[in-house]
Amino acid sequence: MTGRVGRSRAAAVVFAALLCTGTAAGQQTGLNVKRYEYWLIAPVPTPSISGLAVITLNPHATSDTILTLNLVGMNVDFVEGASGRRVHSYDGTKLSIRIAPTDTQVRIQYHGKPLDGLIVGRTAHDRSTAFGDNWPQRARYWLPSVDDPGDKASVAFIVTTSPAWKIIANGILVQDTVRRTYLGETRVVRWVESHPIPTYTMVIGAGEFTVSNHRPVVHRRERFPSRSGPTRKTRRSPIRCRSRTRPRSSRRWSGS
Repeated sequence: MTGRVGRSRAAAVVFAALLCTGTAAGQQTGLNVKRYEYWLIAPVPTPSISGLAVITLNPHATSDTILTLNLVGMNVDFVEGASGRRVHSYDGTKLSIRIAPTDTQVRIQYHGKPLDGLIVGRTAHDRSTAFGDNWPQRARYWLPSVDDPGDKASVAFIVTTSPAWKIIANGILVQDTVRRTYLGETRVVRWVESHPIPTYTMVIGAGEFTVSNHRPVVHRRERFPSRSGPTRKTRRSPIRCRSRTRPRSSRRWSGS
């Protein structure tokens, strides 16, 4: 009897191990996004946006042919792969794209008025602003994406907006120029986040506000250099905080 019980337990352990192995292997297959690049025209003065999403995929098997993205309430103009347009279907909540085996990127042109996620409003000074609030799964309302908190990718935002507007986003600011385009005089801003992050943290802020970069403060004393360049050690941050500990970096905006 003891031998039978032992064999039964051993078989159960092996079966459970096979199930776990199968699940792990399944998680390694399929299409996986490596990087998002969003080219956006910010809503000045209307709440509608126009966007081009360039999505880079990790290496995948040739048998993986369908890329499914979350996108709610927007209008899809076209989808392209490496060699031209791609067949796709969109039901208002999910965008399914049939990709070719050689596709490492897909490009999605879309437009519309976000129902959520990108909050367009007005400041106390009656000026337009737009701020992303994707928590927990609301990036799908304005960004074609795999909108799952467990899925991470790097991201870049390239935003075209009014020269009077400021743009803040994830990562490092690598471009901020004012130039003349077919839209007139515009500001083009590029932010790049090279570390993989979940979609609920992929956000922008846009509007007529002031952006201040401050040296990080710990216990009311500066400890680390700021990105904006060297400053005197005796200089204190103008931001006050009642708590004893501040984050390592901070930003402040106010309507102008």
